[in-house]
Amino acid sequence: MIRVVLCAPLTFEAPWRSGAAEPSAHTDMPVRRESRGLPFLSGSELASAFARSSSSLPPTWLGKDAGGEPVPAAIFFNDALPLPAQQPALQHILEVRERVVIQRDTAATMTDGHFNMEVLPAGAVFCFSCRGNAKDEAEADAMVRALEAFLARGGHLGGQTNNGLGKWRATHGTHRFFNLDTKGGLSDWLLNGSGLNWQGDPDVFGRDRWIALPERDSGEWKLHMRIAIDKGLHITGGRKGMPVSGDPDDAQATRKRIDEKGNLSEEPVDAASAVKGRFRSAMEMLLRSHLINEEGLDPDRVCRELLPCDPREKAGIKALADFFGHAQERKREGGCAAQWGVEEQPWHAASSRRMEHNRLDHFTQHVLDQALFTFGPLSGGETCVTVVLPEDALPWQRQLVLHAAELLKLELLPWSGRGARGYIGISVKDIQVSKPLEECEPGALKATLQAWKQEVENPKAHV
Repeated sequence: MIRVVLCAPLTFEAPWRSGAAEPSAHTDMPVRRESRGLPFLSGSELASAFARSSSSLPPTWLGKDAGGEPVPAAIFFNDALPLPAQQPALQHILEVRERVVIQRDTAATMTDGHFNMEVLPAGAVFCFSCRGNAKDEAEADAMVRALEAFLARGGHLGGQTNNGLGKWRATHGTHRFFNLDTKGGLSDWLLNGSGLNWQGDPDVFGRDRWIALPERDSGEWKLHMRIAIDKGLHITGGRKGMPVSGDPDDAQATRKRIDEKGNLSEEPVDAASAVKGRFRSAMEMLLRSHLINEEGLDPDRVCRELLPCDPREKAGIKALADFFGHAQERKREGGCAAQWGVEEQPWHAASSRRMEHNRLDHFTQHVLDQALFTFGPLSGGETCVTVVLPEDALPWQRQLVLHAAELLKLELLPWSGRGARGYIGISVKDIQVSKPLEECEPGALKATLQAWKQEVENPKAHV
């Protein structure tokens, strides 16, 4: 038998939300931690992600025999802790996103339901390690290739992944084989491999054994929008700044970043949940307009039943309910998460200027005497907004996302806070897609809308 041990630093490119921790005095949803207060990636979570990464993995690697019955898995994943240099900083709460609205693809959607959610900062590195039992060297090589492909492709872990959290990947790794059928190999395993708890030491198997993992295509369809600050941008999504003496009342939304040495920094970020909300609004506007103006459906029925204006209500057209996501029933049956997502990106701004405004009375719209608030919009910067669809996304979904991006490019909708005061905020400079739309796709959305119209008008014919 060949014993395989593989190690790799796993880097989070976006903040990570790790769930299942009990509420604390500091946050409603703290990060899961072990007894020393260190956050960790559980081996079971990593094993599940590996099992989802490919449909062609041998069942024995995943803990199933040929008949589908559970057996000990041939590959065992260890819990992963942060790099030792990052551990002192990550032992403490670093970032809490305040007043996060409960998503409609969860079972707890409530009116005005908000919670405070802790996330780990972008740049956190965890020490991934696993071991496998292979029958021979051929299977051992296949194991290593599958694990390296899984690590290089990356993915998302934790909660709120549709909102851009938990994105990770590995760029390099190392492995070693131990032949347990030979005396020397067994001795080597007992002395150097057994009980190995890798904590980021680059000399674990020798510095010359590290290899770069080639970046692999995940197969997802992505739309990238390069956008620039045009009229001043005040980003507030995902975290609300608290008034501090000498600072603006409404601070910019920022996120923490940690480097491999444990140093912390802050960067402005339009949390992906806010970007997702704007994209969703644009897509819903387009769909309602098509259903009412082109397909001739009753406006009241469209806005009340087929595609409700209230985001807490489930769309009456099943395909739209599945695409946008919806609240689950009491029992967790079937998929309800949205079939599209966004990636969280930082804003690179040249400066931030302080501005003052009269505070309006919300009930009368009268300007209150000497009631001012201040905020500091960013200026002279840019970022990239990325919308993600799965590999098997339907043609009408890709076309809808592209049309929504083109609608946002017209600068009709505000991108930030203070939109009513003229701060549309940004201008879209460029739109690109990872894979071009096929020649047969331009009419896919119209054909789908016509099919929905027939289904709505003749429901019995589509049972």
